[in-house]
Amino acid sequence: MRRRRQLSWALKICVLVASLLLATSGVVAAAGFVHARQVLMESLAGKGWGMAHAAAALAAQPLAAGNGPLLGRLAADMAEEQGVAYAAILDASGRTVAHSDPAQVGRKKDDLQTFRALAARGDYAQYYPDPHGGPAVLDLVSPIRNGEGKLLGYVRLGMETRPLQQSLHAMLVLAGGAAAGMIFIGCLVTLHLVRRHLDRPVRALRQATLAAAAGDFSPEIDREWPDDLGILAQSLQLVKVLLANVVGPLRDGLADLRATADGLLRACERGEDDTVAAGELRPAVERLNRIVERLHALTLQLKT
Repeated sequence: MRRRRQLSWALKICVLVASLLLATSGVVAAAGFVHARQVLMESLAGKGWGMAHAAAALAAQPLAAGNGPLLGRLAADMAEEQGVAYAAILDASGRTVAHSDPAQVGRKKDDLQTFRALAARGDYAQYYPDPHGGPAVLDLVSPIRNGEGKLLGYVRLGMETRPLQQSLHAMLVLAGGAAAGMIFIGCLVTLHLVRRHLDRPVRALRQATLAAAAGDFSPEIDREWPDDLGILAQSLQLVKVLLANVVGPLRDGLADLRATADGLLRACERGEDDTVAAGELRPAVERLNRIVERLHALTLQLKT
């Protein structure tokens, strides 16, 4: 069965850090986008309300006098301002007295948006959808009153939201690029730190452990890491010292034991006259020699 290739734990840490950075940047970007959109909308509405209130003050006397041409020039001047989609002046019944589009003069709109705006009898703002599928228009309606407070009509102003949407789109692109750069740099820094402070020490400990398991106690272990790896390295170094102290005397003792067994065998070979003693002693010595041979072979596998 083919083994599935697994990701290294260093790469897994980088993926985890990238996920955390992505989630954090997403939350920050979403909050920033909502706040920026609110600020831009308030700025757009503030500009529109300033123009509508000024136009309402200027249109009061011409509207009361029925001066259509003057109201038409006022509507045309408002429509020439940057970001204005349309400008209109309505009478108290909702009929268009002046409009930036002369074809709209004399018409009376009965749509729901107009009805709500006129029914408010005060400043009223709403988003008016573009029938052609374009960006929505911020529709502002401000009442026109004479000096006595009598309602004469309304100023209706449409503020384009296309520049606002373009600004928000540019902000999203910039935020996305910044988030991608932050995630990339974060992954590089994390990978560098992981390799330097975690991957290399772990590899060094693994090599030292494998060498100690083979009986080679010569590799030195850096014990200056100020963390759990340093504690592990100190423990492994202590085990290496203990094993080295045990293996040396054990090897020397086994060598002496083997020499003693060889001497017993030679003595038995020389004492063939005493056949009974030799017959009883020789098998025991041979078994002892075989045990010593196995132990000695094991010790030869350990390198000092």
